[in-house]
Amino acid sequence: MNGLSVNLHLLLLCFYKPTDNRNVILIEAGAFPSDYHLVNSHIELANRDPKDCLVEIKPRDGEIGLREEDIISKIHELGDRLALVLFPGVQSFSGQVFPMEAITKAAHDVGSFCGFDLAHAVGNVKGTASKFRLESNF
Repeated sequence: MNGLSVNLHLLLLCFYKPTDNRNVILIEAGAFPSDYHLVNSHIELANRDPKDCLVEIKPRDGEIGLREEDIISKIHELGDRLALVLFPGVQSFSGQVFPMEAITKAAHDVGSFCGFDLAHAVGNVKGTASKFRLESNF
């Protein structure tokens, strides 16, 4: 197919359909730069303000990685405002492997779509090639 950023753009065109109430995209702080800019551009394409619609979750002070309970808590806190959770399988700077099943379940529990960029996970994280397919993560 295309390059990774092009594919992510195409997926966001399909899965980010903001409404007046449900318009937030949740990503991890320190997301891969092209992913961060891609999300910003889609929010702006939808005539929204990234300051209002882009939420970045950061690790606790003094920590490098995100705790699963903090991610799940943030998803539930955003609740009906959350349109999409977009995370990588593996964080590009820290190498943290994210709990994809738990994040997906929490996102679905609040009525949100959830997608994972598995470019750095497939082949590097046991089970990603067979367990997580693109079509099953959105």
